[in-house]
Amino acid sequence: MPLFIVGAFLVLTLVAGIYFSSKATTFREYAVGHKQFATATLVVTVLAAYYGAGGSIRNVQYVYKLGLFWIILGLFVNSFSIWLFSRLMLRMGPFMQNLSIAETMGNVYGKYPRIITALVCIGQSIVGITMQIIAMVQAISMCVDLDLFYAQMVTIFAALIFIFYSIFGGVHTVTITHILQFLIFTIIIPFLACFVLKKTGKSVIEVVSLLQTQEKFQFSSLCHFDTNLVRMITMCLCIMVPDIGSSAIMQRVYMSSEANQAKEVFIICQFV
Repeated sequence: MPLFIVGAFLVLTLVAGIYFSSKATTFREYAVGHKQFATATLVVTVLAAYYGAGGSIRNVQYVYKLGLFWIILGLFVNSFSIWLFSRLMLRMGPFMQNLSIAETMGNVYGKYPRIITALVCIGQSIVGITMQIIAMVQAISMCVDLDLFYAQMVTIFAALIFIFYSIFGGVHTVTITHILQFLIFTIIIPFLACFVLKKTGKSVIEVVSLLQTQEKFQFSSLCHFDTNLVRMITMCLCIMVPDIGSSAIMQRVYMSSEANQAKEVFIICQFV
């Protein structure tokens, strides 16, 4: 049954991607679409770029490892970073017809910075896609007991599905599938949370009381000045810097019709 659910989700994504795919006639349409996306649509696809499978697994691991610090990091520091990003959008007016951050860098600084930016974005995309594939392997392995060969085959099949509809439909198809996935996970996650809570055999109040007994979930754990606190503060400062170098995030900016719409999109995202 778990494998069937995963397979049904992948097939549904493929069918939706093919059905709603529109043949892009130009590279601009393929890369950033027709620039007439609704603000809500852009919000969904920005959230998909921010909260991928790899990042979600990392959040679960580090909430368990670092406790309250990582929760504050996710709720407030990330939101502040997105707010700063929204303020930067007011300066993006002259570059809204660009197709990538590399092109924008080239317009401002010249050819060589454009090449360097493009290479960095390619490397960043390779790492990001690798994280998604690793997350799929882990998810499939948790759903069903398969040996390594069959787990790899299922993962390759899943990756090929996403590649297939992305190639033929471009950013328009990817955006449609992001909306579909957003709706599915909005429904599934509350049910999953209730199921996990039921398996613990405890009420919400009992779980909260148990967490309060753990030192890493107490505010006093944030007040000890040591090397761990210095590392955490340094991490916060790094995360506060807007992720303007992310090719995926900047693509959503160029998909906006104008700088003001891009600003509205990221203002909404900071509260989600």
